[in-house]
Amino acid sequence: LGQLDTMTTATPFTALAPEPTGPDTSPTIPRAHLCEINAAIQNECLKIHITLPPNTPEHSLQSFATTLHNNLNSLTKSAKQNTHKTISKSDFTQVSLSSEELEDILDSLDS
Repeated sequence: LGQLDTMTTATPFTALAPEPTGPDTSPTIPRAHLCEINAAIQNECLKIHITLPPNTPEHSLQSFATTLHNNLNSLTKSAKQNTHKTISKSDFTQVSLSSEELEDILDSLDS
């Protein structure tokens, strides 16, 4: 997930364009997956773009949207309730750690 706010220092040469970029690939090229989801955080707001096949039934779209909405709400509630910092491999960009190595280091700190 990209956080675009950190990339925009609002100069004429680095600001994001206000208009949409359009499709990333030609519509004539078959997609590798039926459902494509792109998301980013911009202006402290989660923006999600979902591409589904054009013949997707309305009830499938509604079911997908409801499930996504409920899961995002659950994730948000969980994040607000979590008062301790969760550390992941992506927090250590200057070193090459496997998930197992990070877990071993964190376990040694807890003991």
